[in-house]
Amino acid sequence: MKKIFSALLLIFLASILTPQHLYAQENKANLLGERSLTEGYTISRNSTNIIINRVTSDLLQLTSASLMDLGDQRLRVYGEAYTFDIVDEIRIELRLQRWTGSSWDTIKTWKTTQYDDDSADLSIVYYGANKGDKYRVIGYYTVYDNGKKETDQRTTEYIVVK
Repeated sequence: MKKIFSALLLIFLASILTPQHLYAQENKANLLGERSLTEGYTISRNSTNIIINRVTSDLLQLTSASLMDLGDQRLRVYGEAYTFDIVDEIRIELRLQRWTGSSWDTIKTWKTTQYDDDSADLSIVYYGANKGDKYRVIGYYTVYDNGKKETDQRTTEYIVVK
């Protein structure tokens, strides 16, 4: 958790302290100031929380999906998307899946749309997770801007509900 917070703080400070004219000269990975992002993605996890972030292409800057066991049969499902500039529309769809023993079954889907913005997020607490079952989240991200469309997808690793 400390590493995630430190990385987010570093990204925030870099974005504030870097003059705007330098952004045009840097690639996406360097803008975020994190070496592991230059390889395409970062994965941070502990026993209950899994987050996958990735730098994408022209419109999407960063997407993430996460899943956390909150205890008492509750799961926190979260997804977010950031764009380089304000865009016409950002859509997020999160699918919570449970392992049946032979395949992943989607048990719940949530959607949100944000208009004329540079970010969107979706946060849900799901009640009714079964102890001992395996769960994961798939996030689908779609951005529309001036007739362009860009999509991305994130899948977390599974967690076992305690």
